[in-house]
Amino acid sequence: MKTRTKQKVGIQHQLDQLANYMAVVNDVAIELEIACGWYHDSSPQYGGPPSADQLKNHAARLRESYGGMATVTGVDPCEKLPSI
Repeated sequence: MKTRTKQKVGIQHQLDQLANYMAVVNDVAIELEIACGWYHDSSPQYGGPPSADQLKNHAARLRESYGGMATVTGVDPCEKLPSI
């Protein structure tokens, strides 16, 4: 019985991790959508479009989440893509 409980806890932990990674992906997507709006604003009030460093930070957060999801699931979808 202890193994079942341990397994449930492990699976629940993995699901929690996946949920966190998915939340990061969603948050970054929203932030990027908002950032895109700055490029069409002729008179930005709050600082204008994001800098290259801010965009790199978004990319790093997405890559970190991708790596985390690949680790938790044991699947790296990019490895399954046909090579070009």
